[in-house]
Amino acid sequence: MLPVIGESPTVAGLFHAFGFCGHGFQPAPGVGLVVSELIVDGETLTPLTLFATMQFENTTRADPERLVHEFDPSLGQGNHTT
Repeated sequence: MLPVIGESPTVAGLFHAFGFCGHGFQPAPGVGLVVSELIVDGETLTPLTLFATMQFENTTRADPERLVHEFDPSLGQGNHTT
């Protein structure tokens, strides 16, 4: 549930700043400053660890059956067809 801010781990020179949900306008000036520092200076004093693409790296695998039942409760009552 956190935005992504920082340089792409796979494409040199590509910088990300997305995923702000409905709060995108409020932090925009600060995010713009941080991204400009990354581009111009190659670094920023602002800690970005929580906003790195690493937040998507997870060794836990989702259980497809559990997800189906969470998003469609009617399927949990034997009313589904496959």
